[in-house]
Amino acid sequence: MSTRDTTNSATTPKPDGPDFLDEYAGHIGALYDASCLPLTSVAGTGDVVTASVDPALPGAGLKDGMKFTITWAAVNTGGVTLNIDATGAVPVLSSDGSALVAGALEDGLRDLLEYVGGNFIRLSGAGGGAGATYGRWEYLADDTWIKPLGLDDDRLVLVELWGPGGGGYGGAQISGAGGGGGAYRWKLFRLGDLASSIAVTIGQGGAPGNNGGSTTFGTLLTAYGGEAGGETSGGAGAGLGESGAAGGWPGGGTGNGGDASNDGAGGAGGNQGDDGGRSINGGGGGGGYEYGVSSGNGGGSIDGGNGGDANSAGSVPGGGGGFKASGGNGKAIITLL
Repeated sequence: MSTRDTTNSATTPKPDGPDFLDEYAGHIGALYDASCLPLTSVAGTGDVVTASVDPALPGAGLKDGMKFTITWAAVNTGGVTLNIDATGAVPVLSSDGSALVAGALEDGLRDLLEYVGGNFIRLSGAGGGAGATYGRWEYLADDTWIKPLGLDDDRLVLVELWGPGGGGYGGAQISGAGGGGGAYRWKLFRLGDLASSIAVTIGQGGAPGNNGGSTTFGTLLTAYGGEAGGETSGGAGAGLGESGAAGGWPGGGTGNGGDASNDGAGGAGGNQGDDGGRSINGGGGGGGYEYGVSSGNGGGSIDGGNGGDANSAGSVPGGGGGFKASGGNGKAIITLL
């Protein structure tokens, strides 16, 4: 059994050198085992996490009662394992011992973990299963949303999608217009009405001379991309309809850098030499360029991406490309309320 006794000036007999060193090595080892140490170099995916600790783990590896702090680097999509100092992957469980549900961890979230019985138990943060109160998933590339299990079917899920921006003029002429901004769309769903997994497709911004694609949440919601800029006329911003001409442009900003006609619609691209249109939630329109006369600026957006200035790409999400430049890609955010 461990002891808290330590050698001092009144100890009789005085220990010799090796005994003294062994005694204090044992005390220091016990303190390390009981300390709460920060994990660094956190990497891997949201579900398969690696990290380091300083000082490194002893040769015997992890012991019950060891505690660590960690700042997670990504959102999880299911159960999570943590491998410290390449000693082996260990499951991370909620405070009640259940597996973590999707969205229980977030990029930048700090946690306190304790190693107990071959698992890391979260001593802070939301619990798993029915105890999980919040989840948020952000997508900048194609992926699959996994429905969290063990939750009330009446919980609401907010799905927000941004369509990509259209590319600016891409022809051979030395003057041309900017591309239109992508649309922003949102919708609430009842958790119990959603499938166990749903494909999330992130629309790609249009290359110069090309329309933006579409961002989709399965077949349940679509945000359209902006129209490509022409030689003289800016591309239309994407509208909000479920269907529409090619990219769903009706309802977006139209004309010479027209501002979006609806909070979620994209701004129109600027004509030759003119500024792009503005938006609130959708993407701003790209700026046009007229040789020897003027160079247009991209239209701004509060929650979407700004349109690109002439010869500059649109920002993510959904900014229209400036003259001779690409539109910004789309984005999706799914939030469990």
